[in-house]
Amino acid sequence: MKLTDHFDLEEFTKVNSVHLAVRPVQIILATQLAETLELIRSKFNQVITITSGIRTKDVVGVLKMDGYSPSLTSDHSYLDQEVYPFGVGAVDFYMENVPVKTVYEAITKDNNVLSNIYQAILYPEKHFIHISNRQSLVFSETAMKIFKIARYPKLVVSENGVFKAASEGSWRG
Repeated sequence: MKLTDHFDLEEFTKVNSVHLAVRPVQIILATQLAETLELIRSKFNQVITITSGIRTKDVVGVLKMDGYSPSLTSDHSYLDQEVYPFGVGAVDFYMENVPVKTVYEAITKDNNVLSNIYQAILYPEKHFIHISNRQSLVFSETAMKIFKIARYPKLVVSENGVFKAASEGSWRG
């Protein structure tokens, strides 16, 4: 299923050459991320490769068996009740011919991109970037307060597994 000009749903659901079954709400969240990825792609006119999209309970299990430690509160769950019911959609990606740091810096300077996302995390040692939808696209301000869902976006850089804030509070969206 085509989500945008350059992104298909299969890119968000393919895990080890198996395509996951998804719910309509997950398609909506993936479409929002695809639209944000289109904004990023247009800056460089380069193909974006998605390395991780929707993670079901089974995908989390496979990741654990492969030695990874996926977050139990990951936005990759796309509102999956069995994984994390507040996960609003996330994607990990890279561009083959553009350094991830260059892409990340472009993201942090683009208000159109920033207005759509909650997190932008640079993983330079793993050569990918993680972005997630902004929670306010899904949850009301009241719900975010009741369930203590973070409201302010984060720009983060992972340095050898240690997360550091990339900027100081200027980006509140």
